[in-house]
Amino acid sequence: MEFRSLGPLEVVAGGESLAVGGAQQRAVLALLLVCAPEPVFLDRVIDELWGDRPPATAQHAVQVYISGIRKVLRAGGGGVVVSSSPSGYWLDVDPERLDARRFERLLSDAQRALGDDPSGARESFEEALELWRGPPLAEFAQFDFARLEADRLEELRALAVEGLVESRLACGEHGEVIAAVTALVAANPLRERPRRLLMLALYRSGRHAEALEAYRDACAALDEIGLQPGPELRQLEQAILRHDESLLGPPVAEVAEEQRPDAQVADGPVPHGRKVVTALFCGLTAATALGEELDPEALHGVISRCVSALRTTVERHGGTVDNVTGGVLMAVFGFPRVREDDALRAVRAAAEIRERLLVVAEEEEVALSFRASVNTGVVLVGEGESTVIGRR
Repeated sequence: MEFRSLGPLEVVAGGESLAVGGAQQRAVLALLLVCAPEPVFLDRVIDELWGDRPPATAQHAVQVYISGIRKVLRAGGGGVVVSSSPSGYWLDVDPERLDARRFERLLSDAQRALGDDPSGARESFEEALELWRGPPLAEFAQFDFARLEADRLEELRALAVEGLVESRLACGEHGEVIAAVTALVAANPLRERPRRLLMLALYRSGRHAEALEAYRDACAALDEIGLQPGPELRQLEQAILRHDESLLGPPVAEVAEEQRPDAQVADGPVPHGRKVVTALFCGLTAATALGEELDPEALHGVISRCVSALRTTVERHGGTVDNVTGGVLMAVFGFPRVREDDALRAVRAAAEIRERLLVVAEEEEVALSFRASVNTGVVLVGEGESTVIGRR
């Protein structure tokens, strides 16, 4: 037997919904479910049903409703009973039979797993949200207990939806969650967590300007009610401005390859012969001018920092740095590991490198000019070699 309150109230036994009774009897059962397994005093049941003006027959009416609920439970054969004492009633039921309690348990499990196991957290968030069938306890909106419980559950549902987005971000699904989190922001314009998740998703998708625009939108929405963004949102904006590497998260394709059964991935030794790869050439074309403006030690520091940024970005997108000469770097995508989106990875790496070098130039107060080219073609690979040979 299952009790469902995350939507219209239902008691399900053997896969079939049981007839619970009239409106007042359903309200009493809903109150018992909300409070389970704690007892509900008779006085409270009367107050919830009739407020300050209960009828003279209120106590007897409650007894009738409890008797009706017991008949329903016996008919369901689930072993769930309504126990009683002189002061009140309570439902003897395993919390896992209540969808609201099961939802809370799954939500708690997901939140605990979010930092260490985002994939497991995602599964728990999804399982928790699948329990929802509509607004909770909506038919009892005239009762205070139902309104308070519905508000509490809706808040928990918002946390679950936001947690699901955060877990998907942690799994590398940056671009895929943008539409979902944009809808979250529209539905809850004053909640800062969806704003933060949107900024992060946009940034990790390479849409840096839009991420900052999302922050400005948040500021404007909060300013309408006289508030300022919280410290977490402000810190994220600053991290985006300086392109903090801690914001990057896992590479998009690592997760995508695990989830796509048709992904073409080849690991292990690369056989001798010809193969198709994508090469990315990046050059700091102002290196000579820098040499005229800076002393050799300062020039070396700037070039080293730029090359480090290039190398880190290439490797994060799944490429291999093949050669670095002065301010020129050549990277290969598709060797030694082949992916079906190698060319796209190279283009994304080039776009991110351009953004990162702009930051370096501003911080070092130098004039940098960056050029990149991406070329896909056939190269010769020697067995056991770490380089490829082909026409540039």
